Amino acid sequence: IGKELYFKFIKHFKLFYNYKKTSTLNFCPRKETAKLNSFLSNFNKSIKKNIKTSNKIIFYRHAETTLNNGSFLGIGRDPGILSENINNLKDKNTYKYFIFYSSLLKRSIDTAKLIFKQNKIIKLKELNEINYGLAEGLNFSELKKKYPRLVKKWVSGDDPKFPRGESYNDVLSRLDHFIYKILKYK
Repeated sequence: IGKELYFKFIKHFKLFYNYKKTSTLNFCPRKETAKLNSFLSNFNKSIKKNIKTSNKIIFYRHAETTLNNGSFLGIGRDPGILSENINNLKDKNTYKYFIFYSSLLKRSIDTAKLIFKQNKIIKLKELNEINYGLAEGLNFSELKKKYPRLVKKWVSGDDPKFPRGESYNDVLSRLDHFIYKILKYK
């Protein structure tokens, strides 16, 4: 929440944390409830003010392609977007964008170009979709027949890698790297 809010509110966080942790006997419900309500109200006002003046990170999913048909569509196939998406995307531009990041995939770059005309688009591999490896192009039934152990692992709550591909954890790791990279530049 930033240094300003941290220094403004840290003593309140510590106070209420200590009340919770120690169940202190000299806790006065009426007095402490008033303190808590005041703190929450001021904290909420500060957050709202901060949100209005902060830079925003807005995520757009690429527009629909001919291959959005229930099959696994990752980085293995690289279609462009359907032409009927163009008018819908032009209407989405309600923010002033300063920097626009895109994956290296054609569908993402095409979408970005329609939404963001003002500046250049920075293309980064960290934003690429998941690498489904040998599962690329399969639908779920085909995946289940061809790679039953993979599906079993999903059902049990594991996060296996796709054959010769990535796991969802791999994708999250790339996204963490992206977020770190852009915050470091600010």
